[in-house]
Amino acid sequence: MGRDRDGRLWVHPGTGDATRPWDPAVRTLVGSGWSGPNILSLADVSLDGLPDLFTRDPANDGTVGYHPTPGWDPAVRVLGMAGWNSAQAVLAEDVDGDGRPDLLARQSGGNLRVWPHDGNTTASPWLTKPAYDVAEGLERTDLVAFGEVTGDGLRDLVIREDDGTVWVLPHPGAAAAKVAAGKQKQTPRWQWSKQRAKRLAVGVSTNQLAAGVSVDPAAPYSAGTGWAEDVRLDFQDVNGDGLADLLATDRDGRLRIALHTGAPAGENPWPATVSAGDWSAYDLVAIRPVTKVVSVVRIEPRTASAKAGTTTSFRATLVSPSGSRDVTSEVTWSTASSTVATIDSSGRATAHADGNTAVLAGFTGAAVGAAGLKVGAGGGSSPAPVRPGDAVGLDRDGRLWHYPYTGDPARPWSRITRQMAGIDWAGPDRLVLGDVTLDGTPDLFVRDPAGDGSVWFHPHSAADPQRPWSLTRKVFGMSGWNNAAAVILEDVNSDGRPDLLSRMPAGNLRFWLHDGKTASSPWLSAGQWSDIATGLENTTVVRFGEVTGDNRRDLVIRERDGSVWVLPNPGGVVGPGSAPLWRWNPATADPAPADPTKPYRLGTTWAASTALDLQDVNGDGRADLLATSPTGELLVHLHNGNPRNPWTATTTVPGNWNDGLTAFSSTE
Repeated sequence: MGRDRDGRLWVHPGTGDATRPWDPAVRTLVGSGWSGPNILSLADVSLDGLPDLFTRDPANDGTVGYHPTPGWDPAVRVLGMAGWNSAQAVLAEDVDGDGRPDLLARQSGGNLRVWPHDGNTTASPWLTKPAYDVAEGLERTDLVAFGEVTGDGLRDLVIREDDGTVWVLPHPGAAAAKVAAGKQKQTPRWQWSKQRAKRLAVGVSTNQLAAGVSVDPAAPYSAGTGWAEDVRLDFQDVNGDGLADLLATDRDGRLRIALHTGAPAGENPWPATVSAGDWSAYDLVAIRPVTKVVSVVRIEPRTASAKAGTTTSFRATLVSPSGSRDVTSEVTWSTASSTVATIDSSGRATAHADGNTAVLAGFTGAAVGAAGLKVGAGGGSSPAPVRPGDAVGLDRDGRLWHYPYTGDPARPWSRITRQMAGIDWAGPDRLVLGDVTLDGTPDLFVRDPAGDGSVWFHPHSAADPQRPWSLTRKVFGMSGWNNAAAVILEDVNSDGRPDLLSRMPAGNLRFWLHDGKTASSPWLSAGQWSDIATGLENTTVVRFGEVTGDNRRDLVIRERDGSVWVLPNPGGVVGPGSAPLWRWNPATADPAPADPTKPYRLGTTWAASTALDLQDVNGDGRADLLATSPTGELLVHLHNGNPRNPWTATTTVPGNWNDGLTAFSSTE
């Protein structure tokens, strides 16, 4: 079921084909007038055996309720509760095992609270029983869902963290499925903050995160970061085997389905996807699971790796109430991507090109089986060296990530292809990439606020692409930098060396020239400093970039009122004791001066952005603007060639880029 942008509700009947369970072109109009809700889901709230339409309406203070079957009339709604606009996630899920859908909300504090269904079918069923928390520690999640993943018949908790990783939190057992009568305070079933800390403490490697390896089957395990950029993830059984399949919808509305391989707890059950059509016509979707079938096809191995030009054999087993038998030669074999691999009627797959593909086995009357085949590097799992255009990020758990440049200026970095570059980096509050050692490779410059605040740089090492910067190999730069409102590396005197700049509390932007040293601090030579700008005491962002088209690096600032200004570079000598190039006075500045050498304003479009940066993303020699939205998305504004209005077009890089610190480097 989908709600289009005109507020019309449509139903797509199930096709019976698990790899394409609905046809976008085959649908029935239910009705119009559904523009209000920002959440849609299906649940039998009225307990009549038919799916009611559960919604949240953000109007006023945000109400939740349901539209009974039959009809799903937007004007006929049973009010559930008011004041739900602040809830980060809203679900209807039977968590106490009584066959009734309970109401759940992920609170801002990270707790997942449950209001139990009391059996009322004519008014709100969630008002009489005391609420309790079923999970805690979810403050970093952007998705909360339930599904039968581990195969024990109990509904597991599935979350996506704001770093893009999907985790399965197994249900702790049948005993925890029942709620003690009259017991208002209970220990949360899923204590994710403790479990998460434990997982990080044991040093989960990049490969383990990607593969979802777990030593303890009862412990949370990862399904990797391959779902980081999807705008919606759903977990429903679409092939009838009783296990939750993963349905991922990307920003362009394309649906991919990862069928559950039958993997036990601790193993990633969704190693590969099948394309399931274009669903961009809908902005909200609700999915109802199919009826469970009695027979299931299972494929072994569940995941396999191969090199292009080699073959891999798969075996299919039919699991039914009467037992199990080998049906390798009886099933219909196929692969989701024939360019990656093909498979013959005997289950022998031939690898053709690097990538991932699903291997499928169909048998009449049985749930289709699925496995994953990775060919070659499998989309960048091998560490790539750091190159111009790459980015680095430090998350709140102290993990350092390397984001290789994708080659697409509109979406230059991906959270899916990122690589872990180190752990235990917690501490710095500023990251910058710059060639401090003058060897042609990017070093990692940091500010550590501990004590009085020192700046350091970690030299780049090409010998180990997986760990290009060593946590212990660092060079002291200068101390006393906690009072710096901006910390920048910029070649201000055009000698090819990154100079160190700080916006001082008085509003002067001071530089310390790089003196050529590469094994010790290059910014300590006596007298090699001066102010390059003044009057910046009310600025919140200070950056340099070529905006005006004269091949000079201009100064771009954001004032405290949210306005962004370009201060054209006037040229002139920059050196020890030189006069400031810019003397900023917002009180006398003309927002649109006729003189092209004067500062001019670009508006307040980026007032709410939590971070702004200038880098040449597409290699045209002009500064592109990178802005982080309050919700964490990275917005890329490529320079259009018009210096007075350069950043009009916007593309979005999905994911939460507010998770820690991020540094970007310009392309060559």
